[in-house]
Amino acid sequence: MQEQDWAPALRQRGCPVAASNFLRRLLSWLLHGGSSSLRDYEVQIITDVFSGSAAYSLVQGQLGQLSRVQRFNSDRQVNLFFSGDVQPLPNKQIELTVGRLRYRCHGGSVTAVIVADRGVLSSIEFSRAPQKADLAGGLLEERVLPNDPMETSRRPTRMKCAPSELQRLLGQELAFEDVLEPAGLSDIERFENEVGTRPRGFAEIARLADGWRCGGWHFYGTHPRRLPRRGDTLIAVAEKGDRAVCVATANNGWCVLDGVDDDFQTMAGDLGEVLREELNARQA
Repeated sequence: MQEQDWAPALRQRGCPVAASNFLRRLLSWLLHGGSSSLRDYEVQIITDVFSGSAAYSLVQGQLGQLSRVQRFNSDRQVNLFFSGDVQPLPNKQIELTVGRLRYRCHGGSVTAVIVADRGVLSSIEFSRAPQKADLAGGLLEERVLPNDPMETSRRPTRMKCAPSELQRLLGQELAFEDVLEPAGLSDIERFENEVGTRPRGFAEIARLADGWRCGGWHFYGTHPRRLPRRGDTLIAVAEKGDRAVCVATANNGWCVLDGVDDDFQTMAGDLGEVLREELNARQA
């Protein structure tokens, strides 16, 4: 991999970023520390996503204010932190996946996901330990850009009431709040590109409403939340406290994470079945 023009400045300046849960990351930094710069292959990954795009100069400006980098899970989770006020990208969605890259390396293929949070670079997440796979000598095989960082975030439109089809599917007696308008085909395709799979039953739910709250649960629709955990990063489409319904990319299905035990259970049904069970059995 060849370094681009911002690499020397990065090694001198360092990194950490505004993440979706800043206080959690700050506490983690205080407890675990971090380094002051990105590695060459991390710089190249960011370059491979943004080089030649309208976002390139904005990203260069953000990286010029890197203050700390924190790595976890054998360097598979790389969190970025910045100093001062950085100029954000126009797309200020929470935990926005801006790129998913696959590299062919001597140690096997590695996928890297680049995430921005509220318009600021937030993390790089690897499918495998990058150093064990020899990512530094990798060849870019696939480049998927599921979201445009230069697209101004649109404000979601709330519906007056939940669609009758949604209540018939999940429970007639359930009370839905903050119900968002149905997702369009482009939103669903973007979500599938973002997570790298087509999970069972997701499109059917999202076409009814692209977000809602019910019984303490928050369904995120086509804007999922990323949950870094030991050895993996889970993609959550719904959460209630320490419990989350996540995409199981291995089988295009679903799993339910129990954050208290830090364990998850693979679910056999489609998303409607999983949500119906959670909503009707765990409303306490």
